[in-house]
Amino acid sequence: MEVHHHPEVEKKHFKDYLLEGLMIFVAVTLGFFAEGLREHVNDRSKEHEYLISLSHDLKRDIAGLDGVIKYKANKISIADSVFATLRGGDIKNNTANLYYWGRLLGQRIFFEQNNGTIQQLNNAGGLRLIHKQIVVDSLQSYMIRIKTLDKIQALEEAALGEYRRSAATVFDGVELDKTYISKTSLAIKKPDHNPPLISYDKKDLNQWCINALYVKSTRLGQLVYLDNVRVAAQKLVDLIQKEYHLEDE
Repeated sequence: MEVHHHPEVEKKHFKDYLLEGLMIFVAVTLGFFAEGLREHVNDRSKEHEYLISLSHDLKRDIAGLDGVIKYKANKISIADSVFATLRGGDIKNNTANLYYWGRLLGQRIFFEQNNGTIQQLNNAGGLRLIHKQIVVDSLQSYMIRIKTLDKIQALEEAALGEYRRSAATVFDGVELDKTYISKTSLAIKKPDHNPPLISYDKKDLNQWCINALYVKSTRLGQLVYLDNVRVAAQKLVDLIQKEYHLEDE
């Protein structure tokens, strides 16, 4: 009967097991670091793209703020013209101006932030992608200013509601409708004659004047704050460009 001999298995020493374990550990660790490096590079790339987009949004904000500041200043000047006319006393010979200015005072535009990039950042997990804390702090400060500005603009909207109600006791609606330049435009023109008011009562005129004054006051307050927001936006743009070298982006 033939006897089969099994090949002798080489016994591993402790050092061999230790070496194999070490090699596995090194391989896993290198893989972990490689994945972490890949995520880091990817995050920095996304951060750069977001900061370019944010910088563009802020520049659009600055342009929008410039337009709103100019608009508010013009409306304040119109209110001053109304007050000067009412102080003059010759109201019946200046109703064309009052109808024109009265309509213009009731118009408004508000600043609206270009927040597309902010929304994208929020969807991507907030501001964690921005690793420079000085930029995060500046951005958060800017956002707080925007929220405060929204509240101030809401005060103007409320004041305008009261203004329009008091204007309804002074101006003839049919005559106001004639101040439109055309049926397809919201632009206003000055009447070519002095249409009569529906009330020359001192109390009615005074109420309209007081409400116009409240509107003027909210706009005066906004001028100061709008300029502060504009300065904050420009500083943030400059900071982003400095920290991320985006001068040519």
